[in-house]
Amino acid sequence: MELRKTEAKAIQRGLEKLGLYTKAIDGDLGPNSQTAVNAYLMANANRLPDGFQGWSNKRKFVACLQMLSLDAGFDPGVIDGWMGTNTRNAATLYVSSLDGLQIFNVLDFEPIDGKPK
Repeated sequence: MELRKTEAKAIQRGLEKLGLYTKAIDGDLGPNSQTAVNAYLMANANRLPDGFQGWSNKRKFVACLQMLSLDAGFDPGVIDGWMGTNTRNAATLYVSSLDGLQIFNVLDFEPIDGKPK
């Protein structure tokens, strides 16, 4: 799965909030975004597997999105830099939360008693 433009913007917005990114929020993951992502990953190296420095830029962007999502309360699963279903679901919730939508990251398994009125 590929990164979506809204996810790229979410990475930029998240890094902007942390003071690591100061350019336009445009979804263009160019050199400025890469510099910010690398700074974020290095500051959080203890949360990443050994050897992450050798990952492709694309994989680093996904790892950054995974960590930003996790820090916002949306679990992407293992922080591994791969865009799978868990990461996509967490990223979707993360993007929505940045847009001011109220997100409930819980499942309600309690049955509804009685018949509908």
